[in-house]
Amino acid sequence: MNLSASELIRKSEAVYKENIKGKSLSENEIINWLVKEPKLIERPILVNENLAEIGRPKENFLKIIN
Repeated sequence: MNLSASELIRKSEAVYKENIKGKSLSENEIINWLVKEPKLIERPILVNENLAEIGRPKENFLKIIN
């Protein structure tokens, strides 16, 4: 997907707002939060062979299914 960990975060989640928002965290620290709190991971993610896209907006899926 070629995205940073911070681009995978659901920013509407309370866990994000309470623990991550406004902080300068490293990529590894953000990954640790994503592992600890999987609900922070933006979804759905569609995987098609060796490609993947986040389904928001849903038009992103068209990039890998056509």
